Amino acid sequence: MVDDATTPTDLTVANPDGTFTRTLNTAPVRMETSEGWVDISTDLVRTVEDGKTVIKPEQIPVDVTLGAGGSSAMATIDDNEGHSIAQSWPFGTLPEPVIESNVATYRQVLPGVDLVQIAHQTGVSQVLKIGSAEAARDPRVVEMRLYLDAGNATVSEAEGGTLTATGSDTGQVELHMSGGQWWDSSQPGASALDPGTPGLTRPFTFSLGQEAGKQTQVFGMEAILSTPDLQYPIYVEHAPDLVCLRGHRLPEYLVLEWPVHGSDHERGLSTELLGTGWRHPLGTFVLPVRG
Repeated sequence: MVDDATTPTDLTVANPDGTFTRTLNTAPVRMETSEGWVDISTDLVRTVEDGKTVIKPEQIPVDVTLGAGGSSAMATIDDNEGHSIAQSWPFGTLPEPVIESNVATYRQVLPGVDLVQIAHQTGVSQVLKIGSAEAARDPRVVEMRLYLDAGNATVSEAEGGTLTATGSDTGQVELHMSGGQWWDSSQPGASALDPGTPGLTRPFTFSLGQEAGKQTQVFGMEAILSTPDLQYPIYVEHAPDLVCLRGHRLPEYLVLEWPVHGSDHERGLSTELLGTGWRHPLGTFVLPVRG
């Protein structure tokens, strides 16, 4: 591994024949620690902080903490630069979650409703699984919201129904919550983790409110629940990229821009795909680097 050419998404390895191989990833797969570069692991583990049991991803570049149940705490993300957003459940105490890999499932947070939290490389996403039309008629579902508590930051509405947290000390956007998306069970294989084939999702927006002296993240549920012919369960993904930006500013896609030389066999990828500006949403690309 060539340390000077290594980044969270980019790895260059020296080969015995004097050439180099460069591997590009469209999402971070490693992080730099005091002991050098280590692989990212989003697997969730229980740990104790300040005398309380919490749930955290094993090894990611930002500080994500999930509630372990027994309180209203849902998720906190901290950029390790003094800025944070904490989300909490406004409808009482969350149950202890079932953990599988990078997924924590809190069952029956409301009658017929599960909360699913998923750890990612740079943040956390959350999905509400609404199991039936009866569950969807619950006034708490109809008026779904979460409590927000920003540390050293101000949360405001941004373009497209997104929310941003601007650092009180920097004046820059430090944390970002994108607009939501939702899907029902009309597609085969639909689940809280996957809209199924062909993966139809529909957007919805958030707004900010106030309740009991707390800032709230308000869901645009009306557009979802008024959709005809819904097939339950339906899945409402909020904050699909509650992510830290400062110091981990990564693009949504990798834009490949380099001159293409040599045969398709040498490159392992076609000239058609590797034209300048080709965009791919997710993947790993392995290319030889000529000396």
